[in-house]
Amino acid sequence: MTVLCVAIHGVGSQKELVIKSQVEETLGKTRFRDSVIVEEFNWDKLVEHSSQRSIRDMVWFLEATAENISVSSRLGLRSGNTGVQRFFGALQFHGHRLCQWIIALSIGLIATGTITPLVMSIPNLMFGLSTSYDSIFRWLPITLNFLFVAVLFLSGFVLAIGLIRAAMALSVRPLNEAVRSTVLLYLQPILVFISGMLATKWTSVTRPVWLFGGFILVVSMIAFVFSLFSGEPFFYGATLKYSAYVLLAAAALVLLQLKLSHVWFGIIVKVLLDIFRYLGDPKYRLSVHQSLDNKLEDLRTSHGDNSQFILLAHSLGSVIAVDSILTSSFWRQGDTVYLITMGSPIRRMFQRFFPKILLPASTVPMAQSAASRVGSLYWVNVFRPFDYIGKALSLGRHGVGVDASTRERSRFFSAHTDYWSDGGGDAVHETIEAALEGLEPIARPAAGSDAPVYAIPSPPARDALVSGLRGAASVAGFVLYIAMFVGSLFWVSSSLEDRNVELAEINIRLQNEGIEVSAAVHYDRDNVGFGQGGTIIDKFTIRYTDPATSEPRTEPFEFDQATGFPAHRQRFDESVLAKYIRSLCPEPWWKFWRINSRGIPCEAQGVRFRYLPDDTKSYDFPDFPSTDETRSSKWSWFTIIWISLIIPVFALFPLAISGALFMLLLGHAPFGRPSPQ
Repeated sequence: MTVLCVAIHGVGSQKELVIKSQVEETLGKTRFRDSVIVEEFNWDKLVEHSSQRSIRDMVWFLEATAENISVSSRLGLRSGNTGVQRFFGALQFHGHRLCQWIIALSIGLIATGTITPLVMSIPNLMFGLSTSYDSIFRWLPITLNFLFVAVLFLSGFVLAIGLIRAAMALSVRPLNEAVRSTVLLYLQPILVFISGMLATKWTSVTRPVWLFGGFILVVSMIAFVFSLFSGEPFFYGATLKYSAYVLLAAAALVLLQLKLSHVWFGIIVKVLLDIFRYLGDPKYRLSVHQSLDNKLEDLRTSHGDNSQFILLAHSLGSVIAVDSILTSSFWRQGDTVYLITMGSPIRRMFQRFFPKILLPASTVPMAQSAASRVGSLYWVNVFRPFDYIGKALSLGRHGVGVDASTRERSRFFSAHTDYWSDGGGDAVHETIEAALEGLEPIARPAAGSDAPVYAIPSPPARDALVSGLRGAASVAGFVLYIAMFVGSLFWVSSSLEDRNVELAEINIRLQNEGIEVSAAVHYDRDNVGFGQGGTIIDKFTIRYTDPATSEPRTEPFEFDQATGFPAHRQRFDESVLAKYIRSLCPEPWWKFWRINSRGIPCEAQGVRFRYLPDDTKSYDFPDFPSTDETRSSKWSWFTIIWISLIIPVFALFPLAISGALFMLLLGHAPFGRPSPQ
C-alpha cells in the first residue's frame, strides 16, 4: 500500500523542492523505497522574509517581532496547580512586565540623550540662540544608573520567584521558565535592533540617497572649479565631505543587506524569530497548521483516500508535526502514522523552558495523547551525539517509540544540520531503517485516564495601560507644544531685548568713554571646509599703542561666517572692514592656484579703532559702522513668532523618538498604526 510522506523542515530559509528530492533519496534506501510518495511542507513560504520589506513594513515587522518575543518570554509564568503557586506566578509575571517597561524606557532615554545635542544645535546655527541642553547630561546618567539598578533588582526578583516556585513544585521547570523569561528580557531589544538593521530593504531606501548625493557632488565640484577661477574660497567643502560620507554609508547598508543578511539574519536572527513567531503569534501558528492540513488532505484525496502517513520532521518541524497530531482535526482514528523526528528540540528546549506550552510537559503523556488521536502511531527520534539542539526524548525508556543515534561523533559544529541528505552519507537512513525493525505502535492511554494538561497560547490581550498611554501622550504632546511655544515666545523676545539693551549700552559707552587710536589691522582668512565643519573664518589682528602707557597692544578677533547672528554686528560690520583691507593689497600672480587668494593675508594701516579702557574686548571701528541690514538683533514680531513655533519642534523631536522606541519595544505600534493582517 502507498505510504504518503510529508517532510517538514526546521527553522531558517528553505529552497523549494530541495527537501523533497533529498527525502526521496533518503527514504528510497529504507523499507518504504517502493511505496512512498514524498511531498514537502515548506512552511517558510508562509513567512514574508524580512529582507524584502520596505521602511513602512519594517515598522510593522519590528512591532510584531517585539511582541512575539515578549509573549514567548512570559508564557506560563502565571500557571500553577494551587492558589499559592498562582499568586507567586502573578508576582513573577508583573515583575517581568515591569522590568520590560524599564528596559524600554532606558533605551528610549538613551536615544533622547543621543539625539538631543544634535537637534538642539540647529536653533543655535539658524537663529544664533543659545539653546542649552547641558541639564540633560546632568540628570540622564543618574536616571539611567537608577533604572539599571531597578532592572537588575527586578531580574533577580523574577529569578527568586522562579526558585521559590521550583521548591514548591519540587521541580526545576519553574526555575527554567524564570531563566528563559529573564534571558529574553535582555535579548528582545538586541534582536529588534539587529532585525531593523538587517530587515530594511536598503537597496530601495538608498536609491534616492544616491541620486541626491550625486547631485550634491556635481554641484559642489562645479563650485570648486569656479572658486579656482575666481580666487574666492571654496564654501562647499563640508557639503562635499558629508555627501561622500552619506554615499559611503548608503553603499555600506546595501552591502549589509545583500551580503551579511544571508550570514547573520538567515542563520541566527531568522532562526530565533521563527521560534518566537511560532510561540508568540497564535494567528501565524494557526495558518501554519491550516496549510499543513491542506497539504495532507490533498495527498489523501489524490491517492484514494489513503490512511498511511509518514511525518518526517526536522528541528522546529518536529514540534509542528507533534502539535498537528495533538490538535489537528485532519487525523482519523483509522490512520497509521510513522512519526520520524530528527534533531528535535522538544525535550531540550520546549519541555525544559516552555513546559505545558503547546506540548505536554513529559514524554509519555505526550506520546499517548498523540496515539489516542490516530489508529496506530509509530515514533522514531533520530539524533546525533553532539547535536546542540536535538537529543534523545526518552521514548524507548518508556516504551513509546525509539530514540536512535546516528553515532556520527565526527560531526560537531554541523551536528544539527543536514539531516535530510546527511551530507551524502548513509548514517541517517541506516539509523531510520534499523529503528523501524520490530517497532511497536504506541499504546493508547487507559480508559478513564486523565488527559495531559498543556496550554495553547491564546492571542495576547492588548495592554490597556499602553493604549491609554498612547492617547495620553498625544494630548500631552499637544499641550507641551503649546506650553513650549509660549515659553519660547517669551524667551526669544526677552533674550533679544536683553541683547539689544546690552549692545545699546556698549555703543553709548563707546561713544562717550571710548578711547580712539590709529591701529594696524592684519587680515587673513581660512577655509575649513574639509576639516572643521565647512565654513570660512575671518581672522583679524589689531595692533595699536595705548595712549596712556605708550605700550603696544594686540587684540585678535575671529569671525566664523557660519554664525547666523554675531553680536558684534551691532557695533561694526567686519565684512566691510575685510573688503577695505583687501582693496589695499595687490593681487599676486598666483591667485588662480590659491583658494584663499586676492592678496590674503594683508594689512591696513591707520584704521580708526575705539575701545573701552576698562574692557578692551568691547571695541568698534567708527569708519565701519553696522547697517540696518547687518543688525540682525532687531527682529520683527513675525520673525520672533516664527522662531518660537520652530523651537518646540526641535525640542519635541527627541521625545517623540524616545516614545516611539518605548512603544515599539513593548510590542505596540509607535504611532497607532495597526499591523497588517
